[in-house]
Amino acid sequence: MMHQVLTIFMTFAGLSLLAFGGGNVVLPQVEKDVVSRHHWISSIDFAHLYALGQLAPGPSAMYMSGIGFIVAGVPGALAAGVGFIFPSTVLMIVINSLEHVDRWRNSPWRHAMSVGMAPAAIGLLAAGAFRLARIESTVVHGWQILVVGGIALVVLGLTMRTKVNPALMVLGGGFIAMVSFR
Repeated sequence: MMHQVLTIFMTFAGLSLLAFGGGNVVLPQVEKDVVSRHHWISSIDFAHLYALGQLAPGPSAMYMSGIGFIVAGVPGALAAGVGFIFPSTVLMIVINSLEHVDRWRNSPWRHAMSVGMAPAAIGLLAAGAFRLARIESTVVHGWQILVVGGIALVVLGLTMRTKVNPALMVLGGGFIAMVSFR
């Protein structure tokens, strides 16, 4: 069990260092690691854990602790959570300490990196969304795809035009699907 907990920690620590732009940008890689590489959970369970994680308060990447819990109980949940948070926290402390060094703050290299990371993070977020949509399309069929697609478009519109709490949107989408799929 200790070996498995260490593997969970190392997996999520590695993912942490790739998560420029937030935990959701590594969604495709998380799915590859936990579903295809380690075979800890199925792709459908992954999609469901991700959706549940969006309901929880706090960082949206806390679905990773749910993965750790399924694999190794409470020690696995702690290993996944700490593994994902600790390395990036240390990295941010180092980077923030460099912000006080004028040479670094005014560096064209730093500015170029900052400008280039935003579109890369957007691309990774889009890839994660498409992967989740692909997984979800294996669960729903026919007219249900229209309902699920409609929910996604409504949530996209609400997100862009309002300040509705994302947890309410997820719950609303779940309720609409529950009523529609009876």
